[in-house]
Amino acid sequence: MQLSKIGRLLKQELNIADFKEDIRGEISSYKNSLSKKGSSQPIILNEDLQQLQVSGSDIQIICKAYLEGILDKWELNYIAEAILLSSKISFTDDKAEKALYSLSDPEFFELISDNYVRQIVNDLE
Repeated sequence: MQLSKIGRLLKQELNIADFKEDIRGEISSYKNSLSKKGSSQPIILNEDLQQLQVSGSDIQIICKAYLEGILDKWELNYIAEAILLSSKISFTDDKAEKALYSLSDPEFFELISDNYVRQIVNDLE
């Protein structure tokens, strides 16, 4: 996954369906590794940007895509993990960063549901 594509996705310059198609193979590998207890999760990220600033409204875009059934919980988690792994990311506020941690932390993965994501969206408003 390219950081520039994440940026375009968050700025709504890239169709979510096209983005999903680009990362389909990565998601498959990610699902397989997460299902094995104790295994590491491969996150493939090409940091092809100098800097990407992420806001709460950016996080709401991917959360709403999940709530609309466009992204599944694996894809939502993978995107959140990739954003947090990047050294080229900065956040406009602590709420945005906290929301991503809530979506990426393995301890919370099983909690990801419509209600859980809806609460994250509400916390960002």
